[in-house]
Amino acid sequence: MRTFCSIVLCAAILTGLANGSHAAEQAPEQTPHFISGLICDTQEQAERFVLVLRDSVETAIGAVNNEAGTPDACMIATYGFVPGQTVSEVERNGTIVNVIEVRVLAVATTSGLQMIEPKTYYSIVPTRDRIA
Repeated sequence: MRTFCSIVLCAAILTGLANGSHAAEQAPEQTPHFISGLICDTQEQAERFVLVLRDSVETAIGAVNNEAGTPDACMIATYGFVPGQTVSEVERNGTIVNVIEVRVLAVATTSGLQMIEPKTYYSIVPTRDRIA
């Protein structure tokens, strides 16, 4: 994740995730998708992000990164990925948020799109499912 430091974006997380949710619901495939959204080193960090998110994405990311002891455990980035499986569900305000694996293949930098050695990270996808 340290190589992502220069690509942190101030994009709205839910906008990017809404665009990526369709990809996460499809069967696993090898065609890369591109998104600006949350990416975390671990499943637990992505779950924690959902739980601490209030009014500010930046504040939630800061809290998770502080707990992790690293400034880039979670961040907003633009990246190319192959969606993986849903690894957990987190309840937030009566709504289910899926934590998914994303196999990152490329990242956006100031020099353009750069291929990287593929690595699995974690992101979130809000669902329309509600807890009764």
